[in-house]
Amino acid sequence: MSFLEITFKGDPIRLVGNPPQVGEMLPNATVTDKDGNAVQLHDLIKDTTILSVVPNVTTSVCSIQTQRFAEGTKDKDYQFLSVSINTPEEWQGWKSEHDLDMVTLSDTDRDFGQATGLIMDGLDLLARSVFVVDAQKIVKYVQVVPEGTDEPSYDDAIAAADNI
Repeated sequence: MSFLEITFKGDPIRLVGNPPQVGEMLPNATVTDKDGNAVQLHDLIKDTTILSVVPNVTTSVCSIQTQRFAEGTKDKDYQFLSVSINTPEEWQGWKSEHDLDMVTLSDTDRDFGQATGLIMDGLDLLARSVFVVDAQKIVKYVQVVPEGTDEPSYDDAIAAADNI
């Protein structure tokens, strides 16, 4: 089995697993919603969805990524979800600070990271990535950002969702 390798701050990092690819079903996982309830990811995906994955929303690039997708999708007819290892309380504080009302998910137990192969080995953070999935949870677009401190391609992800 081969593993995807990215860099984080220029250092090579191996992902613990293999992220889902276009045409595959997005794995289901247990995540925590804003109220601290355990929910199934598949239960949240009922339509075309942009799923934005950030290592830690309290850092600058993660904050920018989340804000850009929230703003870029607010008038769309599909949903935007963001997931990170941040706790529901950290997410709520961040959303309040940035005056955003959006769906945020916490992967504090790393179930999502394990299911999707996105845990950065040795860092215990999720790799920066974006998935666009349809209502059947089939991946239509994926970007695992090669350098973990770089921003993803917002336009490509939004265009992929627009075309479903």
